[in-house]
This record gives sequence, C-alpha cells and structure tokens, in this order.
Amino acid sequence: MWWLSLCDTLMTSSARRKLLEAFRKLVKGGEKVLDVGCGIGRLSSILKELGCIVYGVDISREMIEIAKRRVDGIFKVASAYNLPFPDCWFDAVVLYYLIDGIADPVKALMEAKRVTKIDGRVIISVLPLLSSVREKLTYKRFLKTSPFNGMVPAEVPPLLREVGLTLKEVHYVDDPLGTELPPSALKKKLDEAKLTHLYHTPIYVASKQTSSSS
Repeated sequence: MWWLSLCDTLMTSSARRKLLEAFRKLVKGGEKVLDVGCGIGRLSSILKELGCIVYGVDISREMIEIAKRRVDGIFKVASAYNLPFPDCWFDAVVLYYLIDGIADPVKALMEAKRVTKIDGRVIISVLPLLSSVREKLTYKRFLKTSPFNGMVPAEVPPLLREVGLTLKEVHYVDDPLGTELPPSALKKKLDEAKLTHLYHTPIYVASKQTSSSS
C-alpha cells in the first residue's frame, strides 16, 4: 500500500515531534478521543502519548490490525459514515487527512458530530494548498484510482457551518506527510512573504454546540 509506505518513510522523529506539539494544544490527558481513518495508528500513538483514551476506526482491516499492535487503544474496522459508537460519546473526534479523501465529507462530518459530546471538539485537517502529495492524489483522481475529492483549505470553514459546527481555532503544522516540502528556493520565498500556511497543514478545531445531529 503506497500510503502505508509513505507514512513509514516520512514519520521521522522530527515530524512526530511537530505533530505531538501541535496536538498538545488540542487535546487533554484523560479525554476520550476518536481517530477516524486512523490507518496504522500514526496519530493514535501521539494521542496516546498525550494521555488520551484512544479509539480508532478505519475501513482497512489490515491497517487496523497494525494499529492494534502499535498502540494501546480500542480499534475497530468501520466506516466514517457509520461510526459504531453512541451519541455524545467522545470529548474530541479527529479526522486527520480524511475529509478530502472521501466521497461524502458532509456525511462523515455529520457522523463525527453525532458521536461528539456537547461542547466537545471535532478536529479536521486537509492537505495544504501547496503539496506534492496533493498533486499525486489529484493525478490519481483524474485516473479514477483515488477517492481524493480535491478539497482545498478554503472550503473547510463553509463545510463546518453547513453541518452545524462552530469553528473555534485554526492551527498550522509543518507535517511532511501532507506536504513533502516544496523545493528550498520556493520555500524560502514563501517564508519571506509570510506565506508558510500555504505549505503547512491546517488543523481546524470546531465545537459542537447542540445535541442535534441534523
């Protein structure tokens, strides 16, 4: 699986540290957190290190089996469209690099909202605008070999409003899994122009204000 290979290649100690520091601001120890589309447990392991009670779901049985071996948590084979948990169950639900890679992001967000507690958080990321990974997936989408839907960061806030979630914060993390950083000359120009957010992964933190899932 090319995605599994990419995860292992790019998840260096430096990349892991950056992601850990980013999520240290987003979750608290003791919170019950669901990692939707958890894959092999890359983010789940970070949530566990931060003291969270970790749950994870993925449609790939192979990846779930790997996650179970890597992380002390509760992992299930399940779709983002039909989460096997009761209403208002989690303090936070994370969809990291997920909603831009599925056919129906609205349905996935509605389901994430359903299982989130009142005043809990739904935490979402998509690929940054400047990303060689985005380019690869766009090509695969053109060939109809990828579910990547082409969503760009600017489309996320309106989508959150559509499903009744309230955007509270936006953070940016230099995550090589989502970017494979641009050439150094371009990176320097972007940094000088204070446009690092164009190649950093945006993380949107939204709040669930009501119990309604509609």
